[in-house]
Amino acid sequence: MKDDEIDDPLFAHLKVRPDGRAIHDTYLARVKAPGQKKPWDYYVIQSTIPADKAFKPLAKGNCPIVNPMTATIEAGSAAAGDHCPQVGDVRRPT
Repeated sequence: MKDDEIDDPLFAHLKVRPDGRAIHDTYLARVKAPGQKKPWDYYVIQSTIPADKAFKPLAKGNCPIVNPMTATIEAGSAAAGDHCPQVGDVRRPT
């Protein structure tokens, strides 16, 4: 599934990277003025942020599956989201 593109009804085109993170375009939206709103129509999309700009680059990640030579995370020392999710459970103390 990694390196595959997925058509998702919520996020449109998702790409699953080798580290297991699914990335997608994100949107900057503005709330409409009360007179402009219709039921279920509350936002105006101001811009689209490409997936490669919206998420941490793969090269700056700390996933030992992707780059085992640079992974130096000790158990419990990584901030949330800084480690590979597949390996995170393995490193938790038992």
